[in-house]
Parts: sequence; structure tokens; C-alpha cells
Amino acid sequence: MKSWKTPWAVVSILSIALIVNTVVPSAQAGEFSEISAENNRYPYSTVWLAGIAIASGAVMASSSVASDKKQHFGISVVLGASSEHILRHFNYFPEHRWKRIAVATGMGLVPGVLKELSDSRFDSGDLLADVIGSFTGALVSDLLKGPVQPTLSVNLGKDNVRLAIYQSF
Repeated sequence: MKSWKTPWAVVSILSIALIVNTVVPSAQAGEFSEISAENNRYPYSTVWLAGIAIASGAVMASSSVASDKKQHFGISVVLGASSEHILRHFNYFPEHRWKRIAVATGMGLVPGVLKELSDSRFDSGDLLADVIGSFTGALVSDLLKGPVQPTLSVNLGKDNVRLAIYQSF
């Protein structure tokens, strides 16, 4: 009897898409601003998400990629997306999209790095799959949710108090 192997990355990306937002509207053609005003999404986010899903599906369906690497990638997708969601929820880096994605990628890598350090043999291929998966998850989460909404922030320093309102125009 043939056993079916779950393509973890595809399942992970589709699960995130369904949980966060079932339909991701895309920007109108010819729009060059970073944010689409009418739907509060990044321009061409649907195209990017489709490309990521197709590329991830192709890798997961490939017989040339080891099953272990696929598992590392799939789990890291979920960890990267979860990390980006947490950073966004607690309003970390609302004005710096790529910094938030980079930090979320790093946060998503922590379990993979700890696992590799605990193994008897360090596998750089597993770590690479963790990096790519964590970045993919953080990017997918960011693309699905769009720009951070305007927020009010108060920063209390030793010698100053700063009030910031983050609003994209």
C-alpha cells in the first residue's frame, strides 16, 4: 500500500493563509506606492504569495530534496509566521517592515538551531532549510496582513519622552 507524505510547507502556507485572511486582494496595475490605499495591502502581494506557494510546492514534491529537509522547512515556516505575528501583535518595529521580518526569521530559527546543537552531528543543510522556511513564513505572514495599522507609541527614556504616531501616507 502506498503511503502519502504530507507536504508540510504547502500545508503550512495554506493554513496560515486560511487563518489570517481567506482572500488577499491585490493592488491595481500601475500602482507604484508601497501600500495600496483602497485595500490596505502591499501591491502585488497576491502574486508574491502565489509564487511562494508554487515554489514551496515544487520543492516539497521534488524527490531530490531529503524528507528531513522538508520537515525542517515546513516547521520553520510555521515558526517564522508565528514570530512575525507576535512581533506585529506587540507592536515591535511597526515602521520597519524588513527589520520585523528579519527579527521574526531569527526568532523562528531558534528551535532549529537548538535542535542542531543537540544532535550528534551538526547538519548545515538542516539549518539552511530552517533559515529558508523561517524567512518564508515571516514573509507570508507579512504579505497576508499588509502594512501595520497606525499606532500610537510612547517611549520613556532616561532624559526624554517621545510620542510617535505611525501612519503611512
